[in-house]
Amino acid sequence: MNRTRLMGRIWVLGLLAAGLTVFAADARAQEAERAQECKIEVPNPVVPVQAETVTLNIKLPEDIGAQISARLAEESGVQVVSVERPAGAPEPGMVSLVLNTAKAVAGSWELTVEGEKGRSCKGTIQVRAAEGQTR
Repeated sequence: MNRTRLMGRIWVLGLLAAGLTVFAADARAQEAERAQECKIEVPNPVVPVQAETVTLNIKLPEDIGAQISARLAEESGVQVVSVERPAGAPEPGMVSLVLNTAKAVAGSWELTVEGEKGRSCKGTIQVRAAEGQTR
């Protein structure tokens, strides 16, 4: 009886230890994911729907690489024409996006900027409908 009780306790302790290990690993993974979040600062987040391209200046909180790309949801109708780092920018995280908003859909859209190593940052821009436009 004592041996059976002892084996039962060892088995329960083993299960508890395994459960705590899995819980701790999950907590570390969630913490790493939170640390990977990167928010884009958009000083003027409103862009109009217009035939000419629009330049949108954004600020990244950290360096995500030398080569970066940007995209918005396909449903937004906004196309990213180019991504440039302005020469002589006062801050290293400054980036200029040239956007084609000719076929854009008014609303709030998530902007994602990604570096060559897969590091990405997210922000939101507002597309404002042109006067007289009803979409």
